[in-house]
Amino acid sequence: MHIRSSTFGLVVLIFVTLSHAFVDPTCTKMKDALKENPDKIFHHFQELVCDKGKYKPKVSNYEKWADKNAVQPMIKKVMKDMGLPDKESILQKLAKQVVKVVKTKCKKYVTVNLCQDPETLEGFGACLKDNLLPVVMENIGGLMPLVSEPMCKKEFAYLQKDELWDKVIPSYMFKYAAVCKKLNYEAKGTVISTATQ
Repeated sequence: MHIRSSTFGLVVLIFVTLSHAFVDPTCTKMKDALKENPDKIFHHFQELVCDKGKYKPKVSNYEKWADKNAVQPMIKKVMKDMGLPDKESILQKLAKQVVKVVKTKCKKYVTVNLCQDPETLEGFGACLKDNLLPVVMENIGGLMPLVSEPMCKKEFAYLQKDELWDKVIPSYMFKYAAVCKKLNYEAKGTVISTATQ
């Protein structure tokens, strides 16, 4: 399994993790109903970014581009599509907490090229997933509005749709791939234009 930093799979993995923490019927069914869909995230990233061979994605690029141009807009879109736009700030805050933890707990992956070999990407993905539940549990109070039975029903219905897995998530990976090479040269003085985003 493969995953790119805490960027594209973050929202989905958070929902999957939330389903472990609560007992409402639909919330507990969420993980099983997702089947292999979260693995599509890994496949898409491998195919759209790593297999191209010219990108060197790094966790350290998160603040440079991915947070503002991929994660925040994707959370906004997903929450709107689920009919929960008023709950967007909850996931935005949680995403920031996950990134902080990843930088500490998955430190050995922060500055390396995640596509350098399958083991690196897989190791990072495993580290990210291992640290999601503790972050969720630390922020449980703020997440309660997302895990009631009515909320889980909306989330469950949305997460089962192919659109999320086959269109929404890959679209943000395409955006990332379009600027990934430039991100690697930013330290040398190259400025990333928002026109390419």
